[in-house]
Amino acid sequence: IESDSFKKLDLLEELDLSINLLEKLDNSTFESQVNLVWLNISYNRLNFISKTLFQKLYKLKNLDISSNFIKLVENEAFLNLNILENLF
Repeated sequence: IESDSFKKLDLLEELDLSINLLEKLDNSTFESQVNLVWLNISYNRLNFISKTLFQKLYKLKNLDISSNFIKLVENEAFLNLNILENLF
């Protein structure tokens, strides 16, 4: 996924990227999605979650990162997800 793929979709509230064989997400992939409430990136090949990947997702309530190959989640990766209700 290109880092600016969703740049103009700043009103997006739900995004399902599951089952896409994604191996990496750029730190700025979700930078413009400040209204995102639900994000599903499950069943991919992600192995790393950086501390800035979800940094601007202040409204995120549901995050599914399950069924990936995650080996490392950086400290503070979920720091700004203050209203997160479900993490899978």
